[in-house]
Amino acid sequence: MFNSKETDRIKNLVESYLEKNDNIDQWDKILRDQYHLDAINLILDLAKDNEHYKGKMHKLDGTKINNLDEFKKIEFTTKDELRGKPYKTVCVDKSKLAQLNISTGTTGGDNIFCFYTMNDLYCSEIQTKYPELIPLKETDIVVNALPYEMSSAGISLQRVFQVGERAIVLPAGKGGVYSTPQKTVELMHKLQAEVLMTSPSYAATLYEYALESDLDPIKDFNLNRIWLTGEGCSDTYRKRIEKIWGAPSYFYYGSLECGSLGMECRYRNGYHIPEAHVYMEIINPETGETCDEGEIGEIVTTTLVREGQPFIRYRTGDLGIIKTVECECGIKERKLALRGRVCDQLKLDGRIFSPFYYEDYLMKVEEVGLWYHFIVKSDGLTIRVEKNYGTDISDDELIEKVVKVIKEGTGTIPMVEVVDKIPRVFTKAVRVIQEG
Repeated sequence: MFNSKETDRIKNLVESYLEKNDNIDQWDKILRDQYHLDAINLILDLAKDNEHYKGKMHKLDGTKINNLDEFKKIEFTTKDELRGKPYKTVCVDKSKLAQLNISTGTTGGDNIFCFYTMNDLYCSEIQTKYPELIPLKETDIVVNALPYEMSSAGISLQRVFQVGERAIVLPAGKGGVYSTPQKTVELMHKLQAEVLMTSPSYAATLYEYALESDLDPIKDFNLNRIWLTGEGCSDTYRKRIEKIWGAPSYFYYGSLECGSLGMECRYRNGYHIPEAHVYMEIINPETGETCDEGEIGEIVTTTLVREGQPFIRYRTGDLGIIKTVECECGIKERKLALRGRVCDQLKLDGRIFSPFYYEDYLMKVEEVGLWYHFIVKSDGLTIRVEKNYGTDISDDELIEKVVKVIKEGTGTIPMVEVVDKIPRVFTKAVRVIQEG
């Protein structure tokens, strides 16, 4: 069932490429493609005795590919294949496993399990650096307000910041018994922390608790950077977060299964893909065919530095676009733009819209608060909103403004409901509700 070879080979492979050029941000396409080919072949060799992956590789001549096009012969792995099956894609003996995390379950169905070896946690994952994308100082205090209990988000990013970048990390969690929003806000203020890492909705929650504590979120805090992850959001929502906290924010895209998948640089115009950690493809979600560059499709990922439980051609359920562009920051890697989850797309009047597209227009109405729902019904879209802090607009006036902005921006006319308060959640915020 398991490959018994020593698996320090991943660490050695990465080191051999760092010797060629230790600045991963500056790898050219030739070096990057060769690394991807070598890393994928190493992962395929590690996975060849796993029954699941053996079945996926049956179209290959052996377990080695000669070029990246041949990699497409390997069948996809889907979430449903792994739900409730902890060991299905584990590729080492159980005695080598050191940590287990499980999915949040927000997309429905049973949990997905993810195992790590010690090499995964403290060698391969953190030996590569992206100084342009994670510019932390050793004196920075990072308030890591992401879930720790059974999730990978908090603890994996703590390793990046604490072990990889040597910053000071406060493992605040996200609304646990000992890490309530009140306590997190209190410590952010008392420590004068420079960095906040959290989800967009929880950044809004912490802002509300700061106000309730009679603290000015801008004057009484010392934030100079916010990383937003765990949920997608539009650029306009991001700007609202920046406005209430008085600090720039940057998107960070990752998943339980595949770790870091994209990070924004200081120019904030798309995600740089951490090419040393992941090989990323875009496919047509209906046909499985590879999309042309610049074409929207489903994101498929292959982990390159995981020995315990690699994910090979894994369908994430997220939509995105990959383009090769020259970024002003100088990084030569491909860039990714996200378009939301496949299951959350808004199907209206025979057309499909990203929820971020609608959110972008909704958040332009300053009188609308940071919590809302898009309710998709058989007869159209209903947008449920609450009023923003300090606004005295009437319900009818707010409805009229929202309808006008959405109609002008999207060409559709929604129903709008104004409620006193949208229920707060400490888990991932569910913005789209499919009712018909």
